[in-house]
This record gives sequence, C-alpha cells and structure tokens, in this order.
Amino acid sequence: ATISYSPLVLVQGLILFSFPIIIPFLMTLYQDFKSKALFKNDLNLFLFICFAIFWSVWFIPTQRSHHYAMPATFFVISYVAISQFKNSWFPKLINSCSVFLSFLGIVVVALIFYFQHLLPQVSILLSIISLLYFIASLVISFSSNASITFRLTHYTLTFLVIWYHIVPMIALPLVPINVREHLGSTDSKVRIGVAYRKPYFFSEALGREIEPLSNTAADSELQKTNYDYLIAPLSQAPQGSSFEAKDSWNVWKRGLRIAQIYDGLSHRSLSELQETYTLFRRKP
Repeated sequence: ATISYSPLVLVQGLILFSFPIIIPFLMTLYQDFKSKALFKNDLNLFLFICFAIFWSVWFIPTQRSHHYAMPATFFVISYVAISQFKNSWFPKLINSCSVFLSFLGIVVVALIFYFQHLLPQVSILLSIISLLYFIASLVISFSSNASITFRLTHYTLTFLVIWYHIVPMIALPLVPINVREHLGSTDSKVRIGVAYRKPYFFSEALGREIEPLSNTAADSELQKTNYDYLIAPLSQAPQGSSFEAKDSWNVWKRGLRIAQIYDGLSHRSLSELQETYTLFRRKP
C-alpha cells in the first residue's frame, strides 16, 4: 500500500539531525547569497549543490521519513566548517547548545529514576553514568578556555549520549519483537491492515507490505473477514467480532500538548501518555 507523507518530515529531519549547525548554516547561506560570495567560491558552491541534491531528491518519493534528511547534514556541517570556524559567536552558539543538552539530560535521567518501575528497558547503572557525565558536561561548558574543535567534540558527545543511551531507555517500540517476527515470516498473500497515522513505519518495521486503515475502518473490519490480521489502537475486539486478540503493547501517544505531558508526569501515570495497540488475528 502506498500513502503520501508530508514533505514537512524532511524539514524536521534536517533540523533534528543537523542541530545546532543548521542555524549558522542558514545564516551563512543567506549572507553568501546576498553578497554573491556563494558563486565566487567553488568549494562553497559545490557543497551547496550537493546539499540541495541530497536533500531535495527525497521530496520526490511519496514515502518519506525524518532520517532521509541525514545524508544532507554532512554538507551542512562542511559548509559551516569552512566558513564560520574563526567567528567568535560560533563557539558560543555550540557551547550554549551543549549547556541546553546537559540540562535536558539531567532532567530526563531524573524522570527515568522517578518512573523506573514503569520503564522496562531502564538500566540503573547506565543512568547513573549518564547523570555523572551530564553534570561533568555542565562544568566543562562553563570553562572559558576551550577551542572550537573541543566545543564541537563536546557537543557531539553529549548529543550521542542522549541519542544512543538515554532515548533507548524511554523509547517504546512501535512493534514488539515477537509480533515483528511472527508477521514478518507470514506469506506475502496474507493481508495485514494497520490503523496508524503513519502506517509506512509499520511496513518498515515488519519488512513487508501492509494496508493502511483509518481507526473507523479498522473498527468496521473487525466485524468482517477481509483481512488476516489487523493492528489497531484497541485493547480488545468487540463482542461478536470475526477476530481475536493475539498480542497487545503500549506506544507513546503522538501530538500531546505540554499541559497533557505535565499532567501525566505530575500524576505519576505514564498510561495517560500512552495508548494500547493490539494485534488481532482472524478466527479460523
């Protein structure tokens, strides 16, 4: 099944994977366009053309994802590296972002300790090590004598600690391993309907084609026999359904407001921030 995704995900991906370098990149690019310096420097022009190609090419397919913007980030970083390393404001920007990430890391680790009984993938040892790193990171950020190379390395390391150690502890898999293995091994003729805002991610996780459905359509299909399997945000099949629940799991809700997140955290109830998905199998 094919579904069209908003080009906005490529903009979001570019910002996510190249932050904070994207800020001086846009500023420098604007200045170079305005002064026409971009067209007088062969290396800058080459990097800009590569960036434009490696980023814009992903606007063509209908299936898009944030990580498709990653190849373009190399040219974003390279463009800034040859243009802004000697500017005094650039190290300050990088350092400010390191401070922000360190504070963010401390807050998230504190929440991990608070909700550790509700987060099955938490490692206490790794959380303690990460907390000590973030505290040390703040001390380093406020030291005055450091080169831009050191600042960039420090920021990159802080980002990697959050991305590869903190995020996996709080992330809930879109599809559990047992469900992925079961459905991934089924015959290609087996019809799988999925009610999810971006069903392509289910298809990617399962490694096979799925058929996207709206929540309303999924409710209706549970009373029919058009599909072999259905995945929907329900905890159980309605009475008289043609399907039976095979497995259930929780995922984080998307599009929550800050007030909703605050209420869930203050009530110490992560269930308010999650929704249950169930794999239904058609009855024999």
